[in-house]
Amino acid sequence: MSELRITDSQAEALRNFIFRLYCRPFDQELAMAACRDLGSLVGAQYHALTFFTSRERARPTIVSNNPPGFMPVYLSVQSQDFLMDSLVSSGREYVLRRDPVMDVPEHQDFILAVQDARPISDIGYFPIKIEGKLRGYWAFGRAGLRNPYYSDDELELLRFGLSFMNDAFERALLPSPLEEDLAYLDYRGNVIAAGGRIREAFGDIFGRGRAPGSDASRPDLAKAFQASYRRYLRGPMAVGMDRLSLRAGDRRFAFIFSRVDPMGRGFRMEGMPFAMARLVDARRAPPKPRPRHATDGGARFDLTPREEEVILGIYGGKSNKEIAQALGIDESTVKRHTHNIYEKTGFRSRVELVLGMPGGPDGLN
Repeated sequence: MSELRITDSQAEALRNFIFRLYCRPFDQELAMAACRDLGSLVGAQYHALTFFTSRERARPTIVSNNPPGFMPVYLSVQSQDFLMDSLVSSGREYVLRRDPVMDVPEHQDFILAVQDARPISDIGYFPIKIEGKLRGYWAFGRAGLRNPYYSDDELELLRFGLSFMNDAFERALLPSPLEEDLAYLDYRGNVIAAGGRIREAFGDIFGRGRAPGSDASRPDLAKAFQASYRRYLRGPMAVGMDRLSLRAGDRRFAFIFSRVDPMGRGFRMEGMPFAMARLVDARRAPPKPRPRHATDGGARFDLTPREEEVILGIYGGKSNKEIAQALGIDESTVKRHTHNIYEKTGFRSRVELVLGMPGGPDGLN
């Protein structure tokens, strides 16, 4: 952010935007409100959030503020959406007016159809990647054919804001917390109440019967906990500032902080609940990864172990060259495996594979 030129009013709006993402549960309402707020910073009047298929979603989900008549038109030509095709194929953002060959003839039917339903001057698709997997994308369009195209600064501002939205989306995928994993903290970080599991974790980290305060028998870990909590309360301006990972002996403990009051108000008094610490991980060693060939998706289509590795690369938004480098094989071999995948699954392109694979990106994980 130090090199990004923004006004004082933009900086204040950006702080408020990030604050809401870290204080409120990330749901459809917050996602659309965040899109609206981020879009207003770069003059983007239209926005959309597209989730690809997954275990929970048999079909892609699109949420947007486009005009009511736009979605039927878009869905009728979605298979020709070359912006999405590029994003899925490369795993990287696609900005319309940054593509020198956007006006090639094969794109015209799609462009004319969507422009007639909802005219825009420029639009960008930005990937949502969770743990290396492409889960969907954000889209931001500038209304009207006469609106200027996105500038470098505006695109950088979009990328910065979306890094926080992707982080919030990843956090929303966590299962609902259990009371045994929650501790209520006052403004200074003193523990007001704690569930059994997180209390036990505090004991393992800070000393039996101790809390993350000044009386901990491991003052270095207590200091790290308090410092992380204070950074969170000051208002995070870096992705992941609501998270803390501590190691005690051969065990690693991971926490997430959140406000008791989503609106950001609360009692800034000692002994009154102000925020929560949630224990999200406590393990001695990372679990052994599942063999990639032992997957339901692979068995469903009789994919070979190598074909499953290729398809996981596709879901990760990697190009054929990147997949080849990761697997130590030739790019031509990747293309051959991809052809076999299409033959076995019945799909004809990467986009169809990502959008229509039963179980989606999660089906092979």
